[in-house]
Amino acid sequence: MSNVKEYFRKKQEDLKALAKRERRAEIWDKYVNNKGSRIRIAVIAGALLIMMLIGLVVYNNARIYTDYTVPVISARNDTSSTKYIKFNGKILKYSLDGVSYVDLEDNAIWTHTYSMQSPIIDMAETTVAIGEQKGNQIYIYNVKGLIGKISTASPILKVKVTEQGNVMVVLEDSDKTQINLYDSSGEEIAGSSASIAQTGYPLDISITPDSKKTMLSYLSVNTGLMTTKIAFYNYGAVRSSEGLNLVNSITYENCCIPEIKFLDNSTAIAFRDNGFSVYKGLQIPDEMVNIEFVDEIQSTFYSSNNIGFVFISSEEEEKYRLEIYNLDGELVFSEDFRMDYTRITMDENQIIIQGDTEWCIYNTKGKLIYSGEFEQPIIDIFTHNRIGTYTVIVSNAIMEIKLK
Repeated sequence: MSNVKEYFRKKQEDLKALAKRERRAEIWDKYVNNKGSRIRIAVIAGALLIMMLIGLVVYNNARIYTDYTVPVISARNDTSSTKYIKFNGKILKYSLDGVSYVDLEDNAIWTHTYSMQSPIIDMAETTVAIGEQKGNQIYIYNVKGLIGKISTASPILKVKVTEQGNVMVVLEDSDKTQINLYDSSGEEIAGSSASIAQTGYPLDISITPDSKKTMLSYLSVNTGLMTTKIAFYNYGAVRSSEGLNLVNSITYENCCIPEIKFLDNSTAIAFRDNGFSVYKGLQIPDEMVNIEFVDEIQSTFYSSNNIGFVFISSEEEEKYRLEIYNLDGELVFSEDFRMDYTRITMDENQIIIQGDTEWCIYNTKGKLIYSGEFEQPIIDIFTHNRIGTYTVIVSNAIMEIKLK
């Protein structure tokens, strides 16, 4: 009898164990299915979020604004000679007496005093150099303040700075062109000297962010013929066939090239008085785009991926024609406008045309998205991270405005 009881007891325990296993399997199946559902829900939610963000960008780029609000305003406490540049999302103010780095509400982050008769400035992404033209001093700053000082033996003509704080300087040296490269401690890294009669007069210089390549524009006038030479120098491992730093040079006849710029380590642009050129090459830059204009250029400006020009309009009811090109030399858009302007700036999203008191904004597709006027004369306008919010400096105040 005990054997029978033991048999049924064991059978009952086996059934309970089987039921537990089936229950665990059922729970696991539900977990797996629920996990799959959660993944599907997460994928759908992510796709919807991306669509919403794309829609928001498209909406902001296509939206037309008609007015603005002023959530923040502060009185200017500087002199009328103070100049402003946008620097790493904030504002750098400089004058004859010194420089200040302030936030968008004009709160000082750091200040540094100096005395200069004619300060000139150049900026990399987080580094700034301020030198005294025809003087001998250069100060180097980053977002935390002064990081270095350079003293030159000859008068300074031009200054260019890199992200690392290296500074390329054109020095006035009688009948020669002296170009030196310094680190932020003032130590000379490299230098070159050439007769102006041989190379021409240096109009502009540029240096790559990694400090390995330089670009110079030289103007020469011989027997009434004007020529400009663009010269590329590589201070890295690459040399010319003669073992020199000069790796490429291109000569342009009957034109002047007053402005050149490396946009990154492998792309450079040159603004000629009759058009523009784009050069590409990581080691040896060469001309990839050459666009010539018939009309006289009135103004030039650029961003990291577009180049802009202003011409006199051929339309009777308009004054100017705005043209934007990409780095492949293709016309992105052309638009006529009437406003008398004092400055035009462009970033990856928008173009701001600034007048005495008037201003207007185009997106990079050529659509006018805002046109308005201030009561006070405009000193400068700085963009924020997105279209619709700006810092505007007028004659007596600094304002943050939001378009609506």
